[in-house]
Amino acid sequence: MALNAKQLKQLKLAAKRRDRRPTPSVEIVSLQVKARERERFTMSHALILLAVEKAIQHVYQQNRAIDDDDVGRALACFIRNSEPQTERESQIFVALNLAAEESTEDRSLWQTAARIVLDSVNTHKDGSIGCQKYLSFASRFVDRARHRRGIS
Repeated sequence: MALNAKQLKQLKLAAKRRDRRPTPSVEIVSLQVKARERERFTMSHALILLAVEKAIQHVYQQNRAIDDDDVGRALACFIRNSEPQTERESQIFVALNLAAEESTEDRSLWQTAARIVLDSVNTHKDGSIGCQKYLSFASRFVDRARHRRGIS
């Protein structure tokens, strides 16, 4: 189908308007990690992943009211550098930030680790209110890792 002169003119004007639009100042940060990236990261930065899990578990041991949704939202805030909305999210967020600040590793590595852990949270939770399936899984995982590696 051929375009007539009027349609071509409208397309050119639309393109000019599009080109004049300012670029958004909001940085879009993905919460997803591709499978290949996850595998590579897990092999080369296992201790950062374990540190993220340990930080979450430490907060969970202090506040058993925390659920999988709190963990997911806190991880998303950590990844996006945004403020948490609830006290429970804030507790996890602060623990993650403290662990990242004490580390010699770059924050971007910690954010990638948080994306991988967020994927695990989403895999294990069942969507019910107050669900702690991920937290139970992670607790067993961290305990096994501590025993295998002799990590406190």
